[in-house]
Amino acid sequence: MKMNTYKMTTLALSCAFAIAGCNSSSSDNSSTDIPTLPILPGQPGPVPPESKPELKNGRFLAGDFHVHTAVSEDAHTPVDEGLRRAFEVHDLDFVFLSDHLRLTHRDDQNIQHDTPLPVFDAIKKYQLQHFDKYLDQGKVIIAGTEWNNDNFEHTNVWMFDDEPNSDKSIDFMRQFEFYAQDYSESYYPAEDVAKWLDEGERFDTSTEGLEAIKWLKANIPTGQGLVQFNHPNRKGDNYTVSDYRDILNAAPGLMCAYEGLPGNQATDLRAEYEYDKYNGNIRAFVYGGVDYSVNELGGEWDALLAEGHKIYLTSNSDFHDAYAPGQYNKTLVWLDEQQEANVPNIMQAVCSGKTVAMYGNLIEDLNYYAESKYDKQMMGDSLYTQKGEDVELTIRFKPSEGNPYTDEHSIDAPVVDHIDLIGGEMVEPAKPGTLEYSLAYNRTTRLHHRFMIDDYQIDDDGYYTLTHTIENVDKDMYFRIRGTDIELNSERMDRDGNPNVDFRRASGASNEDNYNSLWFYSSPIYLNVE
Repeated sequence: MKMNTYKMTTLALSCAFAIAGCNSSSSDNSSTDIPTLPILPGQPGPVPPESKPELKNGRFLAGDFHVHTAVSEDAHTPVDEGLRRAFEVHDLDFVFLSDHLRLTHRDDQNIQHDTPLPVFDAIKKYQLQHFDKYLDQGKVIIAGTEWNNDNFEHTNVWMFDDEPNSDKSIDFMRQFEFYAQDYSESYYPAEDVAKWLDEGERFDTSTEGLEAIKWLKANIPTGQGLVQFNHPNRKGDNYTVSDYRDILNAAPGLMCAYEGLPGNQATDLRAEYEYDKYNGNIRAFVYGGVDYSVNELGGEWDALLAEGHKIYLTSNSDFHDAYAPGQYNKTLVWLDEQQEANVPNIMQAVCSGKTVAMYGNLIEDLNYYAESKYDKQMMGDSLYTQKGEDVELTIRFKPSEGNPYTDEHSIDAPVVDHIDLIGGEMVEPAKPGTLEYSLAYNRTTRLHHRFMIDDYQIDDDGYYTLTHTIENVDKDMYFRIRGTDIELNSERMDRDGNPNVDFRRASGASNEDNYNSLWFYSSPIYLNVE
């Protein structure tokens, strides 16, 4: 899906703990904007812009932040075939690969070898050779890893040294692999082992997952890494909200991505969330295919956003052998017209809240912004307003042109039924050791408005434009949106319009079921009140 360009604000991309300074990378086109920050209670007040910002051209890139290849032992698709499906069949712009951080016996063509290799040795030997074909076409690829992180849940890690996928960058990842896994030292050259042990100690990640994340934060240069929570509540009790706070406090500006719309959706047990193995733990279900921490209105994601944590949603295939990258899950990442499509700019955009996570190509394009008397800002940014003023929120979206399921069955494209505008008040960040640190909700978060799309007309450019005014704003707030094709009176919805739990489907029914249960989620806009 090709995203249209549209106007956006000239003020910098917002991220309280932003990956700034991306021009420390090899790219000459990385953004040099200084991110704006949401103002939290107790901090100095916001400063009004000198004049209301003009709007600026930009575009969305479509991609996937969780893709396995045959180099992962539990995936069997050859590297070249997986990339072909992503870029040639489903027209993605970027793929962040994430083969398992384990010893592997498999090569790029899924051929088994007797002697295993550490995964980054296998990536260097077998995988990188397939990148140039697509890099030459302007696609974006980086080799990364899905680390088990047994202390918590699987965690994707991407980082680079001089430039993505270089020898130095792969060696950087090899060093982390050595620290984070318990392989015998014999798998590595003696000189590498001596150097790494001189620089640090290996982690027992069954108990030291947080320490390993702190190592990543301390050692990855600013703007040259991204870490993602993968299928966070798949097993029900891997995280508490205190764990989330610990991790986000340990790695601000790095731990920015949250796979709230997880992959593996084509299975009978949707997203392979294993509620049936965990005594029906409500966290181990998905709701409309969406993770518990995200689905619950005023729940854990809202609690973290309200404290100013820069943690934003992705939707990824977790491709092994079922839905290919871009076939069902898709993450849209917005770059301005001055930003080249490259790894550091995509990383920065994620940490600046420039993401839309969705299923089934539910929308083609989205322009979500807020406007006050003095300011205008887009998704991910902070809007200046004065106490008592009104703020107008605008959602301009282009409806779907279809997806693989509608194309295959020659049926109409999915239609957005309604969009929810959800907002809450910003609060002081909870402090470790306090009761608030373990609170998993933001009581001020609520549904502010529901847009029924049948009430609106499409314009000559093929877009719907929806507006809502927040009157007499007197507190710092945030507002996010979610949209779905599910009708409000459907059995898939509760009486408040929230998706019901997904139970195991009948064998062979998952594909049709998935494509009749589509969602998109935006990042928030922040309101800073003087």
